[in-house]
Amino acid sequence: MSLIEDDNSSRDAARTTLIFLGDYVDRGPDSKGVVEWLINVRRQRNLLARDRFSPPPPPFSFLFLKGNHEHLLLTFLTDPAIGRFWLRHGGVETLLSYGVDNDVIERAAFQGEPWLTQASEAFQALLPNDHLRFYRGLELCYRSGDYLFVHAGVNPKVPLNNQSEKDLLWIRDGFVNWPDDFAAVIVHGHTPGFTPVDLPTRIGIDTYAVDSGRLTALGLEGYRRWFLST
Repeated sequence: MSLIEDDNSSRDAARTTLIFLGDYVDRGPDSKGVVEWLINVRRQRNLLARDRFSPPPPPFSFLFLKGNHEHLLLTFLTDPAIGRFWLRHGGVETLLSYGVDNDVIERAAFQGEPWLTQASEAFQALLPNDHLRFYRGLELCYRSGDYLFVHAGVNPKVPLNNQSEKDLLWIRDGFVNWPDDFAAVIVHGHTPGFTPVDLPTRIGIDTYAVDSGRLTALGLEGYRRWFLST
């Protein structure tokens, strides 16, 4: 966040929207802590903005998009059977970060029911209300001018205003290999690489942070583009 703040302070004063592209959970040791940080940083900025006795905060607004991993998490709350798939793709780490008992998680992963239901119920009991509101409030996409922001990408054979949730959260090969344009520049994550993808038709900023430690942000202003990486 400090990289973004420093970069923003070096530019002309303007309202800046920070758009997060999803996948806040899974594959890391502290999914709960990540989501808590996202909730708190937005809350603190809003409080400072309303406090006439405090210095004005940097002019940021926040928009959080949904990733396929948040989709799996939410589905697990109502359909525990999906847990066999989710636990193989990072769900174990997320449940542990929220305090679900490791024995319950292991039995759910290897034995299925009734342990999947027990793990789901334990997760629901431990999930803070503000975290649940955060997950349920995530947007699928956001359009601003010539740019469309989304987690995974779009189906190039479908109009942008008629995309399915499945494609917005999961699409990969049919999108990243498409040779033509998409009627907007698509800014996305989901498909990892060790450097950002910077093309006329799409910009990919998933730089494989789980293994590389490199988290990348994209700056956009008019036709200008720039990248910030940890």
